[in-house]
Amino acid sequence: PGSHTSTAGRAASDMVVAFDSKRGRMLVRVRPHGHGWGAVSDVGPAAVGNANEVATPYIGRNGRIVVAWYHRQLSEGGEMGPSYTQVAVRPPNRAKFLPAQTLAKSQNGPLSDDVVLVGGYGYPPLVAFLATASSSEPTPARSVVRVSSSHGDRFSAARTVSPPGQWATGVAAAMGPGGPIVTWLGGPNAPFSALSPGAGVYAALGA
Repeated sequence: PGSHTSTAGRAASDMVVAFDSKRGRMLVRVRPHGHGWGAVSDVGPAAVGNANEVATPYIGRNGRIVVAWYHRQLSEGGEMGPSYTQVAVRPPNRAKFLPAQTLAKSQNGPLSDDVVLVGGYGYPPLVAFLATASSSEPTPARSVVRVSSSHGDRFSAARTVSPPGQWATGVAAAMGPGGPIVTWLGGPNAPFSALSPGAGVYAALGA
């Protein structure tokens, strides 16, 4: 295993562990209730000994498994390459994961590697993550909070929930009976610390 690992379980005692390998792949193992650990599944690329962040995997009551992660590659010479936020789904009653889906790609990369995955209470899984603002948004260098919800075995195009022109960091999310809530720290200045001038705590509720 690499240096970044995340695990999850559910009431039926199914278990999932996701971890990055030293060869730059995201690997997953599943332990169904009453059985031993299954074979290792290679679900997509990861950074080699660099920036990988794995969200806590999601296991649905129907057995659907979702793994989300962020990785940023190093190019030759040590410069930072593109960063990616990706998600992989294993449909119910299937033994293999579908090909990983890219939710975001950035040449400059976000300022941190925040990525969270939540689900439950009858709501579909949701991924919230930090990304670099697109060229169509004000001040492209700024960081924004994006969310993507699952529709069956695929995730929707990510949409920005943080205000325009804001620097964002510290993304967190939770799911409750009323749906998802996503929170973050944001302000008009670069989020080098939570105490940046004008910083505040923001929240977005799922409809």
